[in-house]
Amino acid sequence: SLEAGSKFAKLLSAEALVTVKEPPSLRDEAQSSLEQLRPRMQQATAQMSEVVKKAVSAKASVCNSFITEKKARKEEAQKGAYDKDGDGYFNETEVMTFAEEVYDYKLSQSQLDRIMHQLAAPESPGVRVENLVALRTAIGIAREEARAVERKAAREEQDRVRRETEEMKKAMVQEKLQQLQGPVKDIQAVSAVLMQAVAEVEGLAHKMTTYGASMLAQELSASSESICSKVESAMISSRRVRDRSDDLLMQAQSLTEVEEVLRPQIESCIATAEDAEQRLLVVEGVGKSSKAIAIRKAFAEKEAMRMEVASKLRICYEAQDGNPEDLFDFLSTEDEMDLVDVMDYLAKAKCSIDTSKLEAVFGVTAKIEESKAEVATKEEDELEKVAAQGASVQEITSATSAAAKDEVEAGDSSKPQVKEEEAQDKEGQAKDGLDKEKQEPEKQGQEQEQEHRTGQEEAQDGQKDAAASSASSTAAAAATSAKIAAVKKEEPDAVAAKAAEKGDGGGIEEKDDKAAKPPRTKGELISRQDFGRVLRLFYRVTKEVTLSDNRLLAESRQLRRLAVGEVMDVLRGPMLDPSSGVYRVYGQALKDGILGYASISGKKAGSSFLIPMQNSFRVLKPVSLHKELKDTGDANVIRELVEGEVLEVVDWSRNAPSATSLSRVQARLQEDPDVAGWATIADASGTMFLEAA
Repeated sequence: SLEAGSKFAKLLSAEALVTVKEPPSLRDEAQSSLEQLRPRMQQATAQMSEVVKKAVSAKASVCNSFITEKKARKEEAQKGAYDKDGDGYFNETEVMTFAEEVYDYKLSQSQLDRIMHQLAAPESPGVRVENLVALRTAIGIAREEARAVERKAAREEQDRVRRETEEMKKAMVQEKLQQLQGPVKDIQAVSAVLMQAVAEVEGLAHKMTTYGASMLAQELSASSESICSKVESAMISSRRVRDRSDDLLMQAQSLTEVEEVLRPQIESCIATAEDAEQRLLVVEGVGKSSKAIAIRKAFAEKEAMRMEVASKLRICYEAQDGNPEDLFDFLSTEDEMDLVDVMDYLAKAKCSIDTSKLEAVFGVTAKIEESKAEVATKEEDELEKVAAQGASVQEITSATSAAAKDEVEAGDSSKPQVKEEEAQDKEGQAKDGLDKEKQEPEKQGQEQEQEHRTGQEEAQDGQKDAAASSASSTAAAAATSAKIAAVKKEEPDAVAAKAAEKGDGGGIEEKDDKAAKPPRTKGELISRQDFGRVLRLFYRVTKEVTLSDNRLLAESRQLRRLAVGEVMDVLRGPMLDPSSGVYRVYGQALKDGILGYASISGKKAGSSFLIPMQNSFRVLKPVSLHKELKDTGDANVIRELVEGEVLEVVDWSRNAPSATSLSRVQARLQEDPDVAGWATIADASGTMFLEAA
C-alpha cells in the first residue's frame, strides 16, 4: 500500500507540474509540500518491504514444518503399512512388497541380498524402520541399475539392427546399381545414335536449303518426304529416350545412394533428348517448308504443261474459227471423250505434244489400240505386217500421209484430195518409204517453227514486256498466244487451203469424217468439267486497261476500267486488231462478271496490260471456305482459310444473278487437295480476300 501511495504521489506531482501552471505561487507551494512528504513515503516503503520479507520467511518456515510433519506422518504410515509384523524391521518379504508397491519395481534376488547386506545389521531380522530413507535410496539405485541395463541392451539391439539395416541397404544399393546401370548404358548408346541421326538429318536439311532452289519438284518432294520421315523416326527415338530416362530416374529415386550415382547420367540423357527434339523441330520446319515449295513447284510445272496444252488446243481450234467453249462437243462422241480423241485432233492439226504431258495434264492414260482385227481391211493388214517388223502404228500412219502428200504435189495441183485407190497403193509401199517418213516430222517441225517465229515477229511490239515479266509457264502461254493471232491473221481461204494441203479435211468438217469411222473402244474418259478446266486461261491485269465491247479499238465503247490485280477469264484470243496492230483478248472479268475485250499490250515497248497466270489464288485475309456456291456467313463452312494459303482454282461463278452478287471461286487447297469448296474473292465493300498467286 505504501509503495502504491508513493507511486501515486509521484504521478500526482508530475501531473501537478504539467497542469497547474497559474499562478506560479500555487505550483511552488505544491512542489514544496511534496518534497516534504517524500522522505516519509520512502521510509514507509522501506518498512513495508521489511515486513513483506518477514512474512515470506515465516510462510516458508511454516510450509517446511508442515511438509516435514507431513513426510513424517507419511513415513510413519509407511512404516506401519509395510512392517506387517510390527517388529520394527523390514524383512525381505516386506522390502520386496515395499519396492513393488511404492516404486513399481520388482527387485531381483541379488539386489535384495545386497540391500539387506548393506542396511540390515548382522543377525537382525531385517532393515530397521528408522532406515526407511536409506531403504528408499537403495531401492531407487537398484531400479536405476536395472533400467540402465535395459537401456544398454536396447542400445545394443538398436546398434545391431542399424548395422544389419545398413548392410542390407548396401546390398540393395549394389543390386539396384547392377540392375539399372545396364539400362542406363543402353540409353546412353541410344542417345549417341540419336544425335548421329539428328546430325545426319540436319545435313540433309542444309543440303536442301542450299540446293533446293535448283531441284526439280519431284526431287525436292522426295527429299522433303525423306527428311520428314527421318525426323519422325528420330522424334520417336527421342521420346523413347526421354520416357525411358524418366522411368529409370523414378526407379533410382527409390534409393538415395543409387539416385546420387545415376542421376547425372540419366539427366544427361534427358537433356540430350530435349536438345535433339529442339533441333529436330527446326529440321521439321525446313522439311515442311520444302514440301510446300515442292508442291508449288509441281503445281507450277503442271500448270506450265496445262497452259501449253490449252494454248495449242486453242490455236488449232480458233484457227478454224471455232470457239474454245465448243471444243469438247467437237471432239467428243455422244458426249464421251478420251485422251486418244485429243491426240488424234492434235496430230491432224500438225501440232505435236508429248503424250506424257497430255496424260499428266488430263490425269488419264491414253488407250492406244494395237490391233484392228475387228475391221478386216487391207490397210489394217498391211499396218500389222509392218508393225511386226518393228515399226509402230503411228509411224505407218505418218508414212502413209507423207506418201499421199508427195503424190498430190507431183500430180495435178488442182485435185484437193488423193484418190482412195492411190492411197491404198501407197500404203502397200509403206515399208519402202520409212526413210521419207522419218524426214517428215522434221519437215513438220520446221514448218511449225517458221509459223511460230512469224507470229512472234508480228507480235514483238505488243508482247515484249509480257514475255519478259511473266514466269516460265506464263511465258510459254504468251508465246503460243502470238501464234493464234498469226494463224488467224491469214485469210480464211488461205487457212482452208493450207488445211486441205496438210490433209486434215478442213478441220471442223472432220466431225463428219469421224462419224463415218468404225466405233473405237474408249479409254479413260475426260469429263466436260475437267476438259474445261484444262482449257481455261486466266490473265492478270498488270497495268490499268480499258474493257470495251468490240475487238476493233476504233469501233469499241468502254465498259469499265480493269484495275491492277484483277483477273480475266479469257474465252477467245489473243487476236490481232488490224486497225491498231494491238493484240486483244475476249473474256470475262472475275470481279463483276462483265464480258468484253481488253488489249494485252500497247504499241509502245514495255506497255504490258495483261499477262497469263496460273490457275491459283493466294489468301490475303481470313475467309470462309463454304460447301456450296450460294452458302454465305456461317452456313456450311468447311474451314477458315488463313492468310498465305494457296488455292488451286477449279471453277468460278457469281452466287446470284444480280448487281449485288459476289464472285466466288471453286478451289482446293494446294497443300491438301482433299479440302475443297467455294471462297469469296472480294466482298461488296471491295475488301479483297483472294489475289492472283
